[in-house]
Amino acid sequence: MPFFSSKKPQSLIMRIVGPIIIIGLVAYMAMSSSAAITKQNIEKNLQSLAKFVEKQAADSGREGKLTYGDVVFEGIGFGKRAIIHNVTLSLAEKSMTDTSKWSLSTASVVVVPDAFLDEKLFFHFPDPINVTENSDLRSTISFLEAPKFSYFDGTIKNVHSIEQVLTLPEKITITPALSVDDTTTPKTGVVEIAFDKSPVINSTVLPDSKERIYNLDIKNIKVSSAQTARLVASNIASHYSEKQVDENTLEGKYTLSLVEVLLLNGETVMKPYTFAADLNIKSKVQRTAETAEKPAITTTNLADVAINKLSLLSSEFEIKAEGKASAAVDDPLFFGDGTVTITNAGNAVASDIIPQQAKGPVSMALQKLTGAPVEAETQVSLPLKREKNGIFYINTMTFEELANSIFTDLMNAEQSQTAPAAQDDSSVPTTLPNEPPAAAAGAAPVSPVISKAMEKPEKPSPAEEFQKGSPAKTVGDNH
Repeated sequence: MPFFSSKKPQSLIMRIVGPIIIIGLVAYMAMSSSAAITKQNIEKNLQSLAKFVEKQAADSGREGKLTYGDVVFEGIGFGKRAIIHNVTLSLAEKSMTDTSKWSLSTASVVVVPDAFLDEKLFFHFPDPINVTENSDLRSTISFLEAPKFSYFDGTIKNVHSIEQVLTLPEKITITPALSVDDTTTPKTGVVEIAFDKSPVINSTVLPDSKERIYNLDIKNIKVSSAQTARLVASNIASHYSEKQVDENTLEGKYTLSLVEVLLLNGETVMKPYTFAADLNIKSKVQRTAETAEKPAITTTNLADVAINKLSLLSSEFEIKAEGKASAAVDDPLFFGDGTVTITNAGNAVASDIIPQQAKGPVSMALQKLTGAPVEAETQVSLPLKREKNGIFYINTMTFEELANSIFTDLMNAEQSQTAPAAQDDSSVPTTLPNEPPAAAAGAAPVSPVISKAMEKPEKPSPAEEFQKGSPAKTVGDNH
């Protein structure tokens, strides 16, 4: 059968040239692959990556460092690879009182070159990764199969680009440090994270135009632990883009979507929730002077946030917020204005996202702010406002006024319930001295939602148990 299939007869030259072209292409790729993994090229790319880590850390006000040991080469052609020993990525952040230092380290990293691009390398992580805080081992991360990371620092369409892509395996296991080396002690607190095959986290940096783009998309996530609640989500997607518009200003766009998030607490399955965020962010930038020893360190102070959307949605209610907020160095709190809208507020209060012990105060707060009982299908709209260095208002009440009012009512209600029974009806006043005004004769009745919420349950609810961190069975026990 001819090499090229066609109804028309092909010339002898084409039959010979075709295989020669393919053989030549394969040989070129093999030679390029071998050439791209020389010690000189590996060192060049590692130094480029180390500078990138240092620069990115400095841009966020931290100190970053990538260190590594010996580089050993194995194989030839397509099979040639470099093995880098004792790789450590460390980040340090200084505060007013101390310096916090985190590091990720692993025994070896396997480096494989791209067949066409000398500026691109693929990193494989066959060994577990140790997480260290201030020289203390905190946990070890192991994988079902080696995660893969690609790094490219070169030119794409005449634009200097730095691209990174992390491809994760289907399962990650995080083991606390106390149970790593002690085989005689049952491993407690081990967390397993599983998801669909090959989720990707990628970033692109354009140094000339001072732009950054980050993307994450993971589907069908399962987080399981022998001692904590399990979490399941159908999708987690995040996007962040940022550009330096002038010497002192960064503008960015951030979106986050958590779809159908379930918390499974023992035998109880909490209802699914979907969370979405859409923000525009503006920050002010200050740079230190660059020296031969250290790059310039950038301090970024959040300036303005436009909250286009923050929402929590279930089948029974929705909580949505929008507005704007600003921050300043001379004010410890955010200031600005916005609106929180709750559709089916009574259902929200009765849901499992609010712990049982908080349902009463939350119901009372909503009733005080709206002036009406909170029923299952009540719609609530709450304006929020705070001037710079000013007082925080919810509707027309300050936060302090609202908190004090709720506290007073709860204290009065408790005293009323514990008051001694009257021996003679004629000697007992119609209204108890410490009884809340709403319970006095002729006052508006208390909402059934509030009354029920204030009842003390005989047994803790699943939500309370979850807040206390009650043990949960591992994923797969109950579905």
